[in-house]
Amino acid sequence: MLDDMRKECIISLESGAVEACNLLRPWTLKEDTLMKIEYAWGLKYRTLDSSLEVNTIYLTPELRSLFESGFLALLPLDVPLLDMIADTDFAVEKPIETAYQGMNGFDYVLVPLPGMTRTITRLVKQGSSSDVLPQEHSFPYTTLPVLHLQVQPHYVAFDLFRKIMKHEVLVNDIRLEKGYEPYFGKYPKAHRCCSCMYHVWLTSDVPRSFLDNSEADTDGQTKLRKKGPEIFVDEVGLRPMDSVTFVSDYGDGEDSSDDDGDEFVVDETDSAFELRMT
Repeated sequence: MLDDMRKECIISLESGAVEACNLLRPWTLKEDTLMKIEYAWGLKYRTLDSSLEVNTIYLTPELRSLFESGFLALLPLDVPLLDMIADTDFAVEKPIETAYQGMNGFDYVLVPLPGMTRTITRLVKQGSSSDVLPQEHSFPYTTLPVLHLQVQPHYVAFDLFRKIMKHEVLVNDIRLEKGYEPYFGKYPKAHRCCSCMYHVWLTSDVPRSFLDNSEADTDGQTKLRKKGPEIFVDEVGLRPMDSVTFVSDYGDGEDSSDDDGDEFVVDETDSAFELRMT
């Protein structure tokens, strides 16, 4: 069975307090980025649905916080599949989901990003018995097994490189950082494929005709995406309806990968939310 079909945490295998975590979260992206993604993925304008199970993994609250804060990501490993996706123009072909027809899950490895050094605990079954014992995994977590998940690779690749590009504004090329050799050294082809896809998706020229989607409601104050904070689009652009509260478990309130003084803000304004998330 796929690791994320059991509603267990895909990393720790805990089944108690487990939360759904969307890889692509539209409320953290600019409308222009969403439009480029929809076009590149062969979707119609304003039809991307982030609540789908193929965009969802399950994590404990702590691991979900680390994942959504940019300290963890996944790397897809199926290089032939990634090559095919990178070489296909889904804007003129069928939607990107058609690339996965007949496939039952995909392999990934967990990738730590700058600032992630804490120990991860995973439950392990003891032989044929039903007993499980906790097993600790330290940075860079190469002792964790390959994860076989239902989440689709294009969501994972986008999430991975969005996080990498954010970090590389602040630090050197992650591939050159000590501790990351197991990922960018062992899986260079998968890394290059994901990098290529990400940059092609975000540099695509979107024709004006793409905006003429009769299925999209364009009455001036239109609810845009499912799930997450209430988000609306009007003449101002993408705006969350409510302020967002972010609780960091770092004692000083600061993300260790951020520049000095760039602290998370509690009950931040809409403008601060958009600045932090871009």
